[in-house]
Amino acid sequence: MARQFQVDWGGVSVPVLGGPLEGNLRRGICGLDPMWRTEAGEVVFRGADGDALQCALVIDSQGVGGCSWSGEFSPLFDSCELMLEHGAAWLDVQGWRYASIVGAEPSAVAEQFTDMEIDRVASGRLATWWIAPGVRVSSTPYLNPRVSSRPQVIVLVQDKLMVDDVREAVIAAVGPSGEAAFPGDLTVPAVTDVS
Repeated sequence: MARQFQVDWGGVSVPVLGGPLEGNLRRGICGLDPMWRTEAGEVVFRGADGDALQCALVIDSQGVGGCSWSGEFSPLFDSCELMLEHGAAWLDVQGWRYASIVGAEPSAVAEQFTDMEIDRVASGRLATWWIAPGVRVSSTPYLNPRVSSRPQVIVLVQDKLMVDDVREAVIAAVGPSGEAAFPGDLTVPAVTDVS
């Protein structure tokens, strides 16, 4: 599996404009000890490196992409392909505003917006994108699973005037959660802003 991964993906570098993998993501087997067995008995290998990440990005024997802080395996994406598709979905929201970041049940947040549909290309069981006119909802497990057992849900809006409405909708979905942030002035960078 690791050898074929290196043939298919080694040397591929992609900008990821937001979410847990934000920054430049370089695919390929890397590190001094790139393969190990977790305490749970899973064989994983270090399959990518990110310029802003403190954890290892690893792939298990089934092709599931995840992270590891100290030898464990925490799944993030159903496959290497979905990891790339999820990252590519950020290209469609360059310049959009982060309206909300919350640890929540993703469908409860997505249901607050009309005409919301799952992006079937960039979504899987673990990480999901929802699309509606002027609104996007991204959901991924946290890189550090100790932060929350619920996924990190990011709501992005195209128009700054929608930020307050989104805040109200998220609070309606999850309550006045201590895990919620509403950074209405933060925008998704353009590709030219990523080094």
